[in-house]
Amino acid sequence: MNHKIICTGNPAKPGIAKAILHNFPTAQFIHLSNGFDLVSVEGQKKFANIIKDFNVFINVAQLNNGAQEELLRIAHASGMQGHVFNIGSIAEYTRWQWYDAEYSKEKLSLRETSLELCTEFFKTTHIVTGGFKDYTSQDPNRMDPEIIVQMVSKILSLEVNIPIIGIEKISDRDLEKKLKGK
Repeated sequence: MNHKIICTGNPAKPGIAKAILHNFPTAQFIHLSNGFDLVSVEGQKKFANIIKDFNVFINVAQLNNGAQEELLRIAHASGMQGHVFNIGSIAEYTRWQWYDAEYSKEKLSLRETSLELCTEFFKTTHIVTGGFKDYTSQDPNRMDPEIIVQMVSKILSLEVNIPIIGIEKISDRDLEKKLKGK
């Protein structure tokens, strides 16, 4: 199948969007730097006008005020036939000190909406990720975003849908602590 991919996020910055560009060089990207304020009503209307031209939407950018979920709903309402990948967070399940409660609620709501809207013609996969390297942290203990994009590529190659998947890198340091009982 020929995939026409659109992705939120800026591929000029380290992270998932950059890894998507590396693996899918014809993907198109929408983000604030190229005129898409996806949190605003105007930006969402702009998105609604173009989403139906794509058959894969990778919903990467962490947006405030429920905007990531709203983009998913817009893609569904547009009649888009294809596959949407929503990037979630381990914060949906575990309260981490560096995530505020609103972030956790928004990612949980995104997951629930992703599962609710999934159909034979509008496939959705919600990817729950642990920490990955991006423009906010290049910590070597974090997961390489390439792994996340490899999962997207693999799921696109399957004849079945995988509605939810969780991937997280357990660092050697964390594993050592667990094995030593610390």
